[in-house]
Amino acid sequence: TADTIRPPAISYYNLVLSDGIKILSPGTTTVRGNLVVNSVQNFNGATSNPFSTIKLSGNFDFLNAGSFEPSPAGDNGRITLEISNPIGTPTITGNGTDMLLFRLRTDSSTTPFPQVQLTGSTNLVLGNPSGGGLQLNIPAASAPVAVFNIGSGSRLSLVAGAASTTSARGLIETNGGNISVLKSTGTTNGGTLRFSPTSLVNNLTIAFDAAFARDSIFIADDVPVTGSLTLTKGKIVVASGKTLSLQSGATVSGGSAASFVDGRLARTGSTAFTFHSGKGNKYAPVNTANLSGANTYTVQYFNNGYGTYAINPSTLSGFPNYEV
Repeated sequence: TADTIRPPAISYYNLVLSDGIKILSPGTTTVRGNLVVNSVQNFNGATSNPFSTIKLSGNFDFLNAGSFEPSPAGDNGRITLEISNPIGTPTITGNGTDMLLFRLRTDSSTTPFPQVQLTGSTNLVLGNPSGGGLQLNIPAASAPVAVFNIGSGSRLSLVAGAASTTSARGLIETNGGNISVLKSTGTTNGGTLRFSPTSLVNNLTIAFDAAFARDSIFIADDVPVTGSLTLTKGKIVVASGKTLSLQSGATVSGGSAASFVDGRLARTGSTAFTFHSGKGNKYAPVNTANLSGANTYTVQYFNNGYGTYAINPSTLSGFPNYEV
């Protein structure tokens, strides 16, 4: 583990890095087949421009008791992984430790469209204080494509200065994957998350750093949450006409003036529940209780009035204090 190997930034077919410390050279390392990092104790890249980029066509497997960073310079040397000229659908598979990268991006200039999948219990952590994050590039003339698949049990985490800068045609596909937005620095909000129509998110966590002024993530499509929604700090802004829905059995923790849903929020169930809703800087929670059965209830807060409306007389006779 005291030995450091710096693979030159050239073109390889398959590249296998085993044991010791591996620090990528500055510039772009091209791997036209598969990349295997096996039992490497510190996997990192160059800490000054030009930084280290891996242009990968095949799978990325991080195996056995390996780890990313901190030698020699921690997160300053995080690597950009670019999926280019893909062989089928490349997979990223971790060993249970956090896979610490600067950015994951797809190359829109190659065909077929680059797609990538997280498998197993991989936790892909993107970003450092300088930025980074998820960048799904798709040619403008193409139809929307599920470019990034988060497998069941896997997690995408945006940290430090990271943001999701997906194009309107680059979509996330997941059936039980997890997403955490843990942004703590930089000059931008968390960016945009776009989902395929069949996606199901297990756990969704919004926990911006308490001292960080930027505090929102934009969700552009309908997306159900089946596990837990954690609202620690930060707003989830849902696109007009789209819904963030909590499926039967899903739970919510947190929720406050510092963290709520700005947009349409739905929940399926029969027990009392608080919808942590709001708009802009206004937190306007809605409580439900004494529900008669398991239904789907949808709440959205608007900060402008809709006028005054008549209530059905038969309803009003039983509930004379109702007003709309």
